[in-house]
Amino acid sequence: MKTTRFLALPVLSALFGLAVATPAAPATVAAPVPTAQSSVASANADATGAAPIAEAGDPALRKRADALMNLTYRQFAAQRHVPPFDWSTDGCTPPTPSAWATVFRPACVMHDFGYRNYGGGLRLDPGEERRAWVDRRFLEEMRRVCADRPSEPGFDCAGAAQTMYTAVRSFGSTAWYGTPSRASGQQGPE
Repeated sequence: MKTTRFLALPVLSALFGLAVATPAAPATVAAPVPTAQSSVASANADATGAAPIAEAGDPALRKRADALMNLTYRQFAAQRHVPPFDWSTDGCTPPTPSAWATVFRPACVMHDFGYRNYGGGLRLDPGEERRAWVDRRFLEEMRRVCADRPSEPGFDCAGAAQTMYTAVRSFGSTAWYGTPSRASGQQGPE
């Protein structure tokens, strides 16, 4: 099934007008960026009023974001949407095939949280190392989605997950940094 594993990648690359090499083997999910261990309860301490909402540059805020991003997609979905985090999502960004967008929506929502809070909006850790970690977490949670669902004839869930991961690694810098010029390390127009 290796020929169907990356079937959508040429479609995605054609829509974005970029050439993408198909990886020879699936990416290995690396260990998460080291963070202080936090419980789910402490990640949302302010939801109960137990802790004040911190400024974006506050290390405690990043620690809360880290705790949220280290949850499984099911645990993440159960969290209250508390400020100051940006919880907005577009699900699985087009041109994701609609069947894939339905299957992977929980992982896409979590990935959007990572991009909007570490990268764009709050800029908790806007570097490339953190973007790669958020993308690896995306792959890990998509693989978890695949493991949690019954297999479906004709649907290569693991292959679809790998394709979506490859797409965000190839095309996600614009969403992370805001503009292509900032993604390349150059200053863009203000």
